[in-house]
Amino acid sequence: MRTVAVVAALTLLPATGRADGLIRTLPKDGAWASFYCSEEFDDGFKRDLYVTVQSVEREDVKGEPCRWIEVKNQRPAEWPKGDAGVWKLLIPEKHLTPDGDPLGHVVRSWSKTTDGVARRDVAEGLPRLYLVLPPAIKGLKEVREEQHFDWQKGRLTSKMTLVGAARHVNRVETVRTTYRLALSDQVPFGVAGAKLELESSGGYKGTVQYWLVDMGTGATSAVPDAK
Repeated sequence: MRTVAVVAALTLLPATGRADGLIRTLPKDGAWASFYCSEEFDDGFKRDLYVTVQSVEREDVKGEPCRWIEVKNQRPAEWPKGDAGVWKLLIPEKHLTPDGDPLGHVVRSWSKTTDGVARRDVAEGLPRLYLVLPPAIKGLKEVREEQHFDWQKGRLTSKMTLVGAARHVNRVETVRTTYRLALSDQVPFGVAGAKLELESSGGYKGTVQYWLVDMGTGATSAVPDAK
């Protein structure tokens, strides 16, 4: 399912805050949203997958409210109920809203690959999650444009896109990413789709796009015993 975009106006306006990738607003616990994801890089690498973001439980840590956020990656043949790679992150709620830095404030984290075994991680070692949960996106501008997303239960319209850039630094490279986030208050986490343009200090460039395909409530953890 792909996005049909119709530009209504190209006036750029100062944004009211910063966004956090596919999580811009924090819904009630149990909310989830699934996206079709397409990746393409200048070295010829291409990949399609489904990415699901869900809030599965609340927990207070030293009096501070936190959420267990799960990010699931699945091959198209496995979505929605087949094997998945899962990252489970306990993050303070205050870092899951605009101006936050979710991956910079992970309290505890786990991962589970398709072998079904859960392993405890450190936040720095979690691969590629900065595409979903980036550091604060800077220089955001609002672009008034209309985009339509055909999802499982109909068509959803986004009338505003946020455009800005973030820089992710890890042990081997620095990646500068330009984000275009299609906003919608009908989607649990506030984002109906995204287009990311990546440029790495390692010399490669790529494009990653997300389109909403399904959403709902009642999410439960794919790694329930990992706490």
